[in-house]
Amino acid sequence: MFLGFILVSSLSFASSQISFVEQPQDGQFYCRDLITNEAVVPVNGSIATLDVDELALIVFKDGVYYKSDVESLIYTNGQASFDLAVTIAAGLHNYNFYLYAQKSGIRRQIMSARRIVCGDAFIIDGQSNAVASDYHQEGLANESQSNWVRSYGTASLNAADVPIDAEWYIADGIGAYSSGCVGAWALRCANRLMDYLQMPIAVINGAVGGTMIAWHLRDNLDPENLSTIYGRLLYRANKSGLASKARAIIWHQGESDGQGDPLTYLAN
Repeated sequence: MFLGFILVSSLSFASSQISFVEQPQDGQFYCRDLITNEAVVPVNGSIATLDVDELALIVFKDGVYYKSDVESLIYTNGQASFDLAVTIAAGLHNYNFYLYAQKSGIRRQIMSARRIVCGDAFIIDGQSNAVASDYHQEGLANESQSNWVRSYGTASLNAADVPIDAEWYIADGIGAYSSGCVGAWALRCANRLMDYLQMPIAVINGAVGGTMIAWHLRDNLDPENLSTIYGRLLYRANKSGLASKARAIIWHQGESDGQGDPLTYLAN
């Protein structure tokens, strides 16, 4: 029955008639639960058309049918809410998600998200040693690039750029302060973790070169202040869903404060 949803016919339906609260994106990373070794991927929202009786969420793992979740819709004043979810196993696997609408045996695909992965996440901050982009134009910084190492959003220093970029990327080691960039050091570290753990790895790097440690402190009145280093990093960690689930925060900074008072450094 579930696989029948994959046979798509014409169904009158406009994308404006469905509103999502949660849905996976292409390339999205989900943190695993360390106890179950799994993650729940929710797809929920509301639909405003009587042309749909049922929704089905179909998931493929490495190109093979994996799981489904099906929900019959109940309308109130021409609108129905839906709440679907599939649990995926952590590991070096790609998952593809497809959402189908059905009425009277006629089906249509209304959403897809490909290359979804589940593993462990890490957050990096600091100064130039942590930025670690291709400073000398050697072209070697992506030697450890992998489909299994992802990043979210942009490391741009421009506050206006950060909320615009809500995409997931294959992590990049060459660029600096740009979309999906994590730097060569972080990329190499993530690749080694991926090999050791046999897990996809997500990295968000908010480091900024030549900065004092005090410049990384939080704006207590507005923690997500995008004009601050801390705020931009926190915003990306929250939007990606990694903030409360990252395995570690790695700090690599020091020389800008090397001549200062060590007690002040410790306090910050």
